[in-house]
Amino acid sequence: FKMRIHTFQGVVGERQVRRLRFMLLDRMLRFPLPHFSKVSQGELISTISAETEPLAGFIGDSFAQPLYQGGTMLTILLFLFIQQPTIGLVSVALIPVQAYIIPKLQMKVKLLGKERVRKVRQLSERIGESVENVREVRVNGTVRYVMAEFSQYLGSIYWIRLEIYKRKYFVKFLNNFINQITPFFLFSIGGYLVLHGNMTIGALVAALSAFKDLTAPWKELLDYYQNMIDAQIKYEQISDQFSPPFLFEWAQPTPATPTDLKAPLRLEAVTWANEYGDRMLQRLSLEVPPGALIGIAGTNALALRRLAEVLVRLSPPTSGR
Repeated sequence: FKMRIHTFQGVVGERQVRRLRFMLLDRMLRFPLPHFSKVSQGELISTISAETEPLAGFIGDSFAQPLYQGGTMLTILLFLFIQQPTIGLVSVALIPVQAYIIPKLQMKVKLLGKERVRKVRQLSERIGESVENVREVRVNGTVRYVMAEFSQYLGSIYWIRLEIYKRKYFVKFLNNFINQITPFFLFSIGGYLVLHGNMTIGALVAALSAFKDLTAPWKELLDYYQNMIDAQIKYEQISDQFSPPFLFEWAQPTPATPTDLKAPLRLEAVTWANEYGDRMLQRLSLEVPPGALIGIAGTNALALRRLAEVLVRLSPPTSGR
Protein backbone atom coordinates (compact mmCIF):
# COMPACT_ATOMS: atom_id res chain seq x y z
CA PHE A 1 0.00 0.00 0.00
CA LYS A 2 2.81 2.43 0.92
CA MET A 3 4.65 1.48 -2.29
CA ARG A 4 1.60 2.45 -4.38
CA ILE A 5 1.09 5.67 -2.39
CA HIS A 6 4.71 6.78 -2.94
CA THR A 7 4.55 5.83 -6.63
CA PHE A 8 1.44 7.93 -7.21
CA GLN A 9 2.91 10.80 -5.17
CA GLY A 10 5.79 10.83 -7.64
CA VAL A 11 3.41 10.66 -10.61
CA VAL A 12 1.31 13.59 -9.34
CA GLY A 13 4.41 15.69 -8.55
CA GLU A 14 6.11 15.07 -11.90
CA ARG A 15 2.94 15.72 -13.93
CA GLN A 16 2.35 19.02 -12.14
CA VAL A 17 5.97 20.14 -12.58
CA ARG A 18 5.82 19.17 -16.26
CA ARG A 19 2.70 21.32 -16.63
CA LEU A 20 4.29 24.19 -14.68
CA ARG A 21 7.40 24.15 -16.88
CA PHE A 22 5.25 24.17 -20.03
CA MET A 23 3.31 27.19 -18.70
CA LEU A 24 6.57 29.02 -17.89
CA LEU A 25 7.92 28.36 -21.40
CA ASP A 26 4.64 29.65 -22.87
CA ARG A 27 4.81 32.82 -20.76
CA MET A 28 8.49 33.35 -21.65
CA LEU A 29 7.64 33.37 -25.38
CA ARG A 30 4.96 36.00 -24.65
CA PHE A 31 7.27 38.43 -22.80
CA PRO A 32 7.45 41.93 -24.30
CA LEU A 33 10.85 42.51 -25.91
CA PRO A 34 12.05 45.16 -23.38
CA HIS A 35 11.57 42.62 -20.56
CA PHE A 36 14.37 40.45 -21.98
CA SER A 37 16.82 43.25 -21.21
CA LYS A 38 15.89 42.97 -17.51
CA VAL A 39 16.33 39.20 -17.14
CA SER A 40 19.33 37.18 -18.25
CA GLN A 41 19.25 34.03 -20.32
CA GLY A 42 20.92 31.99 -17.55
CA GLU A 43 18.37 33.21 -15.00
CA LEU A 44 15.44 32.01 -17.12
CA ILE A 45 17.09 28.64 -17.85
CA SER A 46 17.89 28.08 -14.17
CA THR A 47 14.36 28.99 -13.06
CA ILE A 48 12.58 26.72 -15.55
CA SER A 49 14.92 23.72 -15.18
CA ALA A 50 16.34 23.77 -11.63
CA GLU A 51 14.09 25.89 -9.40
CA THR A 52 10.93 23.98 -10.36
CA GLU A 53 12.49 20.61 -9.48
CA PRO A 54 12.03 20.79 -5.66
CA LEU A 55 8.31 21.51 -6.13
CA ALA A 56 7.73 17.98 -7.48
CA GLY A 57 8.44 16.37 -4.09
CA PHE A 58 6.17 18.74 -2.19
CA ILE A 59 3.25 18.51 -4.65
CA GLY A 60 3.00 14.75 -4.03
CA ASP A 61 3.21 15.21 -0.25
CA SER A 62 0.69 18.07 -0.24
CA PHE A 63 -2.20 15.58 -0.51
CA ALA A 64 -0.86 12.52 1.31
CA GLN A 65 0.88 14.01 4.36
CA PRO A 66 -2.00 16.02 5.93
CA LEU A 67 -4.47 13.16 5.40
CA TYR A 68 -2.23 10.35 6.63
CA GLN A 69 -0.46 12.09 9.52
CA GLY A 70 -3.53 14.15 10.49
CA GLY A 71 -5.68 11.01 10.50
CA THR A 72 -3.14 9.15 12.66
CA MET A 73 -3.02 12.05 15.12
CA LEU A 74 -6.82 12.31 15.38
CA THR A 75 -7.08 8.55 16.01
CA ILE A 76 -4.59 8.75 18.90
CA LEU A 77 -6.32 11.80 20.40
CA LEU A 78 -9.69 10.06 20.17
CA PHE A 79 -8.23 7.10 22.09
CA LEU A 80 -6.83 9.41 24.79
CA PHE A 81 -10.17 11.18 25.29
CA ILE A 82 -12.01 7.85 25.49
CA GLN A 83 -9.42 6.54 27.97
CA GLN A 84 -9.63 9.58 30.24
CA PRO A 85 -11.00 13.02 29.16
CA THR A 86 -8.66 14.85 31.56
CA ILE A 87 -5.60 13.14 30.06
CA GLY A 88 -6.91 13.96 26.59
CA LEU A 89 -7.22 17.64 27.49
CA VAL A 90 -3.67 17.69 28.93
CA SER A 91 -2.36 16.05 25.74
CA VAL A 92 -3.86 18.70 23.44
CA ALA A 93 -3.42 21.69 25.78
CA LEU A 94 -0.16 22.91 24.21
CA ILE A 95 -0.95 21.98 20.60
CA PRO A 96 -2.87 25.25 19.96
CA VAL A 97 0.11 27.16 21.42
CA GLN A 98 2.43 25.43 18.95
CA ALA A 99 -0.02 25.93 16.10
CA TYR A 100 -0.10 29.69 16.83
CA ILE A 101 3.58 30.40 17.65
CA ILE A 102 5.34 28.22 15.07
CA PRO A 103 3.73 29.86 11.96
CA LYS A 104 4.50 33.32 13.35
CA LEU A 105 8.18 32.44 13.71
CA GLN A 106 8.21 30.71 10.33
CA MET A 107 7.04 33.87 8.58
CA LYS A 108 10.39 35.61 9.16
CA VAL A 109 12.16 32.50 7.87
CA LYS A 110 9.98 32.71 4.77
CA LEU A 111 10.96 36.34 4.13
CA LEU A 112 14.65 35.50 4.61
CA GLY A 113 14.24 32.59 2.20
CA LYS A 114 12.87 34.96 -0.44
CA GLU A 115 15.82 37.29 0.05
CA ARG A 116 18.26 34.37 -0.24
CA VAL A 117 16.75 33.22 -3.56
CA ARG A 118 16.95 36.78 -4.89
CA LYS A 119 20.63 37.10 -3.93
CA VAL A 120 21.48 33.71 -5.48
CA ARG A 121 19.81 34.78 -8.72
CA GLN A 122 21.81 38.02 -8.74
CA LEU A 123 25.01 36.01 -8.19
CA SER A 124 24.11 33.66 -11.07
CA GLU A 125 23.45 36.62 -13.35
CA ARG A 126 26.76 38.25 -12.38
CA ILE A 127 28.66 34.98 -13.03
CA GLY A 128 27.06 34.80 -16.49
CA GLU A 129 28.08 38.39 -17.25
CA SER A 130 31.66 37.71 -16.12
CA VAL A 131 31.92 34.62 -18.33
CA GLU A 132 30.61 36.54 -21.37
CA ASN A 133 32.95 39.49 -20.73
CA VAL A 134 36.03 37.68 -19.42
CA ARG A 135 38.17 39.18 -22.21
CA GLU A 136 37.30 42.74 -21.14
CA VAL A 137 37.82 41.88 -17.46
CA ARG A 138 41.38 40.66 -18.13
CA VAL A 139 42.30 43.42 -20.59
CA ASN A 140 41.15 46.19 -18.22
CA GLY A 141 42.72 44.54 -15.17
CA THR A 142 39.47 44.45 -13.17
CA VAL A 143 39.80 40.85 -11.90
CA ARG A 144 40.23 41.95 -8.28
CA TYR A 145 37.24 44.31 -8.57
CA VAL A 146 35.07 41.47 -9.92
CA MET A 147 36.30 39.10 -7.17
CA ALA A 148 35.50 41.75 -4.53
CA GLU A 149 31.97 42.00 -5.96
CA PHE A 150 31.61 38.20 -5.84
CA SER A 151 32.84 38.26 -2.25
CA GLN A 152 30.12 40.78 -1.36
CA TYR A 153 27.40 38.56 -2.89
CA LEU A 154 28.73 35.43 -1.17
CA GLY A 155 28.98 37.25 2.16
CA SER A 156 25.40 38.52 2.01
CA ILE A 157 24.15 35.00 1.13
CA TYR A 158 26.14 33.59 4.06
CA TRP A 159 24.65 35.99 6.60
CA ILE A 160 21.11 35.41 5.30
CA ARG A 161 21.56 31.63 5.53
CA LEU A 162 23.05 31.96 9.03
CA GLU A 163 20.01 33.95 10.18
CA ILE A 164 17.73 31.31 8.62
CA TYR A 165 19.58 28.54 10.52
CA LYS A 166 19.32 30.44 13.82
CA ARG A 167 15.58 31.02 13.47
CA LYS A 168 14.84 27.56 12.09
CA TYR A 169 16.63 25.78 14.93
CA PHE A 170 15.09 28.08 17.53
CA VAL A 171 11.70 26.97 16.21
CA LYS A 172 12.88 23.35 16.49
CA PHE A 173 14.12 23.92 20.06
CA LEU A 174 10.81 25.52 21.06
CA ASN A 175 8.85 22.70 19.47
CA ASN A 176 10.94 20.02 21.22
CA PHE A 177 10.65 21.84 24.55
CA ILE A 178 6.85 21.92 24.32
CA ASN A 179 6.77 18.26 23.25
CA GLN A 180 8.90 17.24 26.25
CA ILE A 181 7.06 19.32 28.83
CA THR A 182 3.69 17.71 27.99
CA PRO A 183 4.70 14.25 29.40
CA PHE A 184 5.68 16.03 32.65
CA PHE A 185 2.10 17.28 33.00
CA LEU A 186 0.76 13.85 32.02
CA PHE A 187 2.81 12.19 34.77
CA SER A 188 1.84 14.86 37.32
CA ILE A 189 -1.90 14.97 36.59
CA GLY A 190 -2.13 11.25 35.76
CA GLY A 191 -0.29 10.36 38.96
CA TYR A 192 -2.62 12.59 40.96
CA LEU A 193 -5.67 10.86 39.43
CA VAL A 194 -4.19 7.40 40.14
CA LEU A 195 -3.46 8.29 43.79
CA HIS A 196 -7.05 9.47 44.29
CA GLY A 197 -8.50 6.40 42.61
CA ASN A 198 -9.95 8.26 39.60
CA MET A 199 -7.73 6.37 37.16
CA THR A 200 -5.98 3.01 37.08
CA ILE A 201 -2.24 2.68 36.66
CA GLY A 202 -2.85 0.59 33.51
CA ALA A 203 -4.90 3.35 31.92
CA LEU A 204 -2.13 5.87 32.70
CA VAL A 205 0.52 3.63 31.11
CA ALA A 206 -1.72 3.16 28.03
CA ALA A 207 -2.25 6.93 27.79
CA LEU A 208 1.50 7.62 28.06
CA SER A 209 2.23 5.04 25.35
CA ALA A 210 -0.41 6.60 23.10
CA PHE A 211 1.01 10.10 23.68
CA LYS A 212 4.47 8.83 22.76
CA ASP A 213 3.00 7.80 19.39
CA LEU A 214 1.25 11.19 19.10
CA THR A 215 4.50 13.16 18.82
CA ALA A 216 5.59 11.42 15.60
CA PRO A 217 2.64 12.50 13.38
CA TRP A 218 2.61 15.97 14.97
CA LYS A 219 6.33 16.35 14.14
CA GLU A 220 5.61 15.17 10.58
CA LEU A 221 2.84 17.78 10.25
CA LEU A 222 5.17 20.55 11.47
CA ASP A 223 7.83 19.38 9.00
CA TYR A 224 5.16 19.38 6.31
CA TYR A 225 4.31 22.99 7.20
CA GLN A 226 8.00 23.93 6.92
CA ASN A 227 8.23 22.23 3.51
CA MET A 228 5.05 24.04 2.46
CA ILE A 229 6.61 27.41 3.38
CA ASP A 230 9.78 26.54 1.40
CA ALA A 231 7.72 25.45 -1.62
CA GLN A 232 5.59 28.60 -1.36
CA ILE A 233 8.73 30.78 -1.40
CA LYS A 234 10.04 29.00 -4.50
CA TYR A 235 6.69 29.22 -6.27
CA GLU A 236 6.23 32.93 -5.47
CA GLN A 237 9.75 33.70 -6.73
CA ILE A 238 9.07 31.84 -9.98
CA SER A 239 5.66 33.49 -10.34
CA ASP A 240 7.08 37.00 -9.80
CA GLN A 241 9.81 36.45 -12.37
CA PHE A 242 7.35 35.24 -15.03
CA SER A 243 4.73 37.95 -14.42
CA PRO A 244 5.85 41.05 -16.32
CA PRO A 245 3.47 44.02 -16.49
CA PHE A 246 2.36 42.96 -19.97
CA LEU A 247 2.02 39.58 -21.71
CA PHE A 248 1.12 39.06 -25.35
CA GLU A 249 -1.84 36.84 -26.05
CA TRP A 250 -1.53 34.31 -28.83
CA ALA A 251 -4.09 34.82 -31.58
CA GLN A 252 -6.17 31.64 -31.36
CA PRO A 253 -7.99 30.99 -34.66
CA THR A 254 -11.62 30.03 -34.14
CA PRO A 255 -14.45 29.34 -36.59
CA ALA A 256 -15.96 32.71 -35.61
CA THR A 257 -12.88 34.63 -36.82
CA PRO A 258 -13.64 36.33 -40.15
CA THR A 259 -11.31 35.41 -42.99
CA ASP A 260 -11.17 38.96 -44.39
CA LEU A 261 -10.82 41.76 -41.81
CA LYS A 262 -12.23 45.08 -43.05
CA ALA A 263 -11.46 47.32 -40.05
CA PRO A 264 -8.78 50.03 -40.38
CA LEU A 265 -5.51 49.94 -38.40
CA ARG A 266 -5.71 52.78 -35.89
CA LEU A 267 -3.23 54.28 -33.40
CA GLU A 268 -4.56 56.71 -30.81
CA ALA A 269 -2.07 58.83 -28.81
CA VAL A 270 0.48 56.02 -28.72
CA THR A 271 3.58 56.66 -26.60
CA TRP A 272 6.51 54.26 -26.15
CA ALA A 273 9.28 54.76 -23.57
CA ASN A 274 12.18 52.51 -22.59
CA GLU A 275 12.98 51.31 -19.06
CA TYR A 276 14.85 54.57 -18.35
CA GLY A 277 11.83 56.72 -19.26
CA ASP A 278 13.25 57.99 -22.60
CA ARG A 279 10.36 58.46 -25.04
CA MET A 280 11.03 57.16 -28.54
CA LEU A 281 7.43 57.67 -29.68
CA GLN A 282 5.19 60.38 -28.29
CA ARG A 283 1.42 60.64 -28.77
CA LEU A 284 1.29 59.21 -32.30
CA SER A 285 -2.12 59.04 -33.99
CA LEU A 286 -2.59 57.25 -37.27
CA GLU A 287 -5.32 55.54 -39.28
CA VAL A 288 -4.54 53.17 -42.17
CA PRO A 289 -7.48 52.08 -44.35
CA PRO A 290 -7.73 48.32 -45.01
CA GLY A 291 -5.61 47.22 -47.96
CA ALA A 292 -3.68 50.52 -48.12
CA LEU A 293 0.06 50.57 -48.83
CA ILE A 294 1.84 53.31 -46.85
CA GLY A 295 5.38 54.39 -46.12
CA ILE A 296 6.55 55.98 -42.86
CA ALA A 297 9.71 58.09 -43.05
CA GLY A 298 11.78 59.74 -40.33
CA THR A 299 15.31 60.70 -39.32
CA ASN A 300 15.43 58.54 -36.15
CA ALA A 301 16.00 54.94 -37.28
CA LEU A 302 15.59 53.57 -33.73
CA ALA A 303 12.21 55.30 -33.31
CA LEU A 304 11.05 53.88 -36.66
CA ARG A 305 12.10 50.41 -35.51
CA ARG A 306 10.15 50.82 -32.27
CA LEU A 307 7.08 51.98 -34.22
CA ALA A 308 7.31 48.88 -36.41
CA GLU A 309 7.58 46.67 -33.31
CA VAL A 310 4.50 48.35 -31.80
CA LEU A 311 2.52 47.87 -35.01
CA VAL A 312 3.26 44.13 -35.17
CA ARG A 313 2.74 43.70 -31.39
CA LEU A 314 6.33 42.90 -30.48
CA SER A 315 6.40 45.76 -27.93
CA PRO A 316 3.39 47.09 -26.01
CA PRO A 317 2.83 50.86 -26.00
CA THR A 318 3.59 52.69 -22.75
CA SER A 319 0.32 54.62 -23.14
CA GLY A 320 -2.36 55.08 -25.75
CA ARG A 321 -4.00 52.28 -27.74
